[in-house]
Parts: sequence; C-alpha cells; structure tokens
Amino acid sequence: MLLFEHLRPFVCFCQMFGLIPFFVENNNSPKNNFKRFSFSLRHPVSWWFFFLFAVQLIIPILDIYGVLALIHQTKVPSMFIGFVLHDHVFLIVLVAMTRYAISKYPCLRRAICLLRKVSNELLIENEPAEFLSGLKIRVIVGIFAAVVCTVAIIVSNLVLFPSKLKYEGTIFAVFILINRSFMVMLLMSSFLLAYFCYYIVACYIRLLALDMKRPFRLTPVEKITGAKAKTIAWMQVNDTKTVLSWKYKLKQSKRIFGDLCKTLSELNKVFSLPSLVFLTLRLISSAFSLYVTIYGSLRTDNAFIQALAPACAVSFTTGFLSILVVLKGFEMPILEFKHLRQKIFSILNEEPDIQMDDEFEALSFLQHVSEGRARLSAAGLFSVGLNLLPSLTASIITYLIILLQTRLV
Repeated sequence: MLLFEHLRPFVCFCQMFGLIPFFVENNNSPKNNFKRFSFSLRHPVSWWFFFLFAVQLIIPILDIYGVLALIHQTKVPSMFIGFVLHDHVFLIVLVAMTRYAISKYPCLRRAICLLRKVSNELLIENEPAEFLSGLKIRVIVGIFAAVVCTVAIIVSNLVLFPSKLKYEGTIFAVFILINRSFMVMLLMSSFLLAYFCYYIVACYIRLLALDMKRPFRLTPVEKITGAKAKTIAWMQVNDTKTVLSWKYKLKQSKRIFGDLCKTLSELNKVFSLPSLVFLTLRLISSAFSLYVTIYGSLRTDNAFIQALAPACAVSFTTGFLSILVVLKGFEMPILEFKHLRQKIFSILNEEPDIQMDDEFEALSFLQHVSEGRARLSAAGLFSVGLNLLPSLTASIITYLIILLQTRLV
C-alpha cells in the first residue's frame, strides 16, 4: 500500500508533536514497506507522547493563572477577560479532543485493515501515479501550512510576551511559549490527520470507479462455484468465445464498496464527537476574535487592547482556514460517491452488451450508494461537510453584529 508509504513524513510529524504514540512497523520485504502501526512502552515514541501529554495537561492551567494576574494589573474592561481567556481554555479543550480521537485507535486500526482488504481485492500492487503524487503534494503543503500557521500565531502573541516575562519570570514564560507552540502544532496535525483519513478513502472509491470500466471476461461454459468464484472473476480469458459479464463485476464492486463504507463508519466513530466540539468552539472563537480585532483597531486609548488585535486577527484567520480544511476532508468521500453513482448510470445507459440480470445488479448497487453511509455526523446532531460553511459564516457574522451593536465592553 504505497499510499501509506507516502504518509511516513506526516507520521513522523505527528510523532514529533505528540499526536500519536504509535510507530510504523515494516514487513520483511527488501523495500521495508508499511505493515502496521504498533505500540510499545519500550519505544521512544511512546515515552515522548506521555511526556508531552503530562506537560500539555499541567502547563496551560498554570498559564491561565498567569494571564489572570496580568489582566488584573492592566486597565482592561471586565468583558475582555473572557475574550483573552477563551483562547487558552479552547486550546486546552481542543487538545483534549485530539487525545480522545487517538484513544479510538481500535477504530483506526480496523479502518486500516479494511483498506488493506480493499487494496487486495482490487489487485492493486501499485496505486496510480496521480494518487501518489497528489498525496505527496498534500503532505508537503499540509506540513508547511501547519508550520506557517503556528509561527504566525506565536509571533502575533509576542506583543504580550514582555508583560508575561515581568509577572511569570523568564524561564517559565519561555517554557510556556514553547509548550503553546507544541500545542498549536498538535492541533494542526490533528486537522491534517482527519483530512488525510478521508482523502485516502476517497482515493480508493475513485479506484473502485476506475476498476469498473471493464466487465469480467468469462467463458460461456464456465461455472462459478465455491471458493473458485472468488478468483475466476479476475481471470483474463483470451479465448475468442469468451463473453462479457457485468453481473459479477457489479457484485464484486458492491462487496468492495461495502468494505469502504465500513471504513468510513469506523472513521466516523473517531471524529464524530471531536468534530462537534471543534466546530462549536471555532464558531465562538472566530466571532470573539473578529470582534476584538475590530474593537482593538478602533480603540486607541488602551495599549493592551490594541496589542490583542493582531493576535486575534491571526487567530480568526487560522481558525477559519482550519474549518475549511476539515470540512473539505469530510466532503471528499461524498463527491466520490457521486462519481461512482454516475459510473453505474453510464453502465446502464451506454453499455450495449448489458443483460437484464446485469441491470438488476446495477440497480441493487445504486441502492447501496447512498451519501448517508459516508456522511460524518457530529455526535448524531447534524451532518458535517461543506454544506455547513454558509451557515457557519452567517452565524459568525450574526454574533459579530450582536457584539458590536450591544457594546458589551
């Protein structure tokens, strides 16, 4: 499975910032290809994960007390205390959700096993170059974007760093800054993890649609029975008396499609609750950050509020971009479902050699190609996808107008 081979840089990226405590185990082939993800307390990756887990649990709580002390020493309206603290509290909650997602590792393991089964049934030894190059480009761009966003967030928050040095001390303030950088990178890598999970499934759905271009070639006297039925459909028969059969092709494709739906079901178990928490917090955070940006740019009599404006502007931008990335990732299998449905319709309408049994099998397949089987549900409350983008944008603007009109600060 070369798709997982191209994910090795991203796996190292996740291990570096404590997202996953697992390491890649290779097989015994000369190429040392991917075999599975493993966990062992003897491996350094596991110890690094637990160390960062403890640090990211304790340090942010101590940082909140330092921020409260800093706010009380400056002339800041009381409502701005909530605006300043929400970023710290939301960051802690989002990091907790990443830990929750990783605790669902059995679901991720089952999803990987199902993808391996699909790859074997499609007889894919080497995935098409377009998918591999597309995945490689996305990995490079994703890691680069995560680093840039993290640097932008940290630099924008440096305006408050001199004040924190005064109230928290140099060593503790620097340690908090480094820890915050790791936490932001952890969040960015978790967003990319969700994106790549659904992107790989979407690639296999596309491969399934491409595999349906040609029907099975079977001899008229061939009988498909027993265990032989699992392999005869893939045989290339060179006899001139062979006939084309869409029926067995559609049956095989429907079975593979069922495994892909099971894969999506396992992924949805992992990201269902985190997606609800993420979207809710990002909605609130984006509205608050945009309000502080506008208010800080207009308020010239308070240096502390003006210093918060750039940080909140960067926070709003990165938050909204992360929403786009996550929603795009969740939407990709849905788009491939539509392409697969169009492929089945083309078989029904354009193939001249299709028989009545083939039509029944194609109609049965169409009934299984339902977007509801791939759509991620946010803890069962609503479906997650690009269809949420207009309502999220409208909600952010609505809350912003309410804050500006009522002048709570």
